[in-house]
Amino acid sequence: RDCLKSCTARSGQITIDDTGWGGLVATDADAIARCAVRLYKDQSLWDEARTNSRRLLRIKFNKQKNLSAVSNAVEEALLNRTERRSKDHIGYLLWHQSM
Repeated sequence: RDCLKSCTARSGQITIDDTGWGGLVATDADAIARCAVRLYKDQSLWDEARTNSRRLLRIKFNKQKNLSAVSNAVEEALLNRTERRSKDHIGYLLWHQSM
């Protein structure tokens, strides 16, 4: 059987994650291909994966919660851009080399 309930490190293993992850988990290229085909052919599995992935996105990346954090980080970066740029030696080198 290709799909198991728990993940192991054996090559080619495919896992159906029972923690609510939105799809299948595979450990090598052949297993990834088998998972893709299985998701493509099994409409109910695809629907379950799609529903779980959307739920997971809502939980992990809550729009209201993350919007304020991102907005604050951008605002802080803009306010302190001169200081940030003065410490960004790699960025300076990359910009210098692109001219």
